Amino acid sequence: MRLNDVAYITEEIHSEMKGSQVQFGDVLVNVTGASIGRCFVFDKTEEANVNQHVCILRPKQDVILSEFLMLQIQSERIQTLINMIEGASREGLTNNEVKNYYLFVPSLKDQENIISEIKIETSTIDTAIAKTLKEIELIKEYKEAMIAEAVMGKVNFNKQ
Repeated sequence: MRLNDVAYITEEIHSEMKGSQVQFGDVLVNVTGASIGRCFVFDKTEEANVNQHVCILRPKQDVILSEFLMLQIQSERIQTLINMIEGASREGLTNNEVKNYYLFVPSLKDQENIISEIKIETSTIDTAIAKTLKEIELIKEYKEAMIAEAVMGKVNFNKQ
């Protein structure tokens, strides 16, 4: 999580802002701008608040797990619904719209299994991406070395 551009508020202001206080396990959803629909599970124990650009979803952990809720919001189905929203001057998503999305709520055990399977699959994909990016870098380095050798005349292009 990137915290280099957070704004700090006083304890007094924090205590006055009860509706924007974040709790461990809350799912935070961007509701305006270019990052509309991006979400995150708040897994910190520090006190924090959000601004008007973020909606706090506080799942009942005995019904739906935070991570499972986040994964559903990240799903193509919900993201398509979010992307259909158009505000008057810019994209905007209201709390009521978020509350009206239909969610799949299997048993907690099934939610845990789905989360586990998604982590395994995304880990495999992340590993493949990292490997591919490394190969691309090596190819770029090889290309630069070939260009440098060609410029210095070390490459004979007239081979018969």
